[in-house]
Amino acid sequence: MESRSEVPRKGSFEDLEVFRLARELCAEFYRVSAGFPNNEQFGLTSQIRRAAVSVVANIAESHGRGRRGGNQQFLRVALGSLAEVEALLLVSCDLEMTEKSVEARLRPPVGNLRVKIWNLLRHYETSVREDPAAYDLDHLDPKSQFESPP
Repeated sequence: MESRSEVPRKGSFEDLEVFRLARELCAEFYRVSAGFPNNEQFGLTSQIRRAAVSVVANIAESHGRGRRGGNQQFLRVALGSLAEVEALLLVSCDLEMTEKSVEARLRPPVGNLRVKIWNLLRHYETSVREDPAAYDLDHLDPKSQFESPP
């Protein structure tokens, strides 16, 4: 069960624990990738950094969309990017660019962040399903979607 602080509507995305954790992990992946060889600047270094930033950015965008703004999709993208970061960490270990001890240190916080994003996603999905107004489409004019502007 998530804490009350993880029910995001009022305030900024910066108030979310899941956002703070994602930022911390992003910074850590930047530090780790700084030790990659120079010839990987446009390869693995860039890829792992972009994926880490994507996690942070998609959590923020999810919050900015509001409850009915498709925020669940952004959390799913954040989860995909987090999986990408984790996979790239494994590749960097396989290529001996990252020590196994670094991987062992980073895997638990990555797993913790994954759980928190899933919990937030479940919260959004449940709250939208339980909100009858989410299904109230009577105010829409079905013809207006398909008519050309005057």
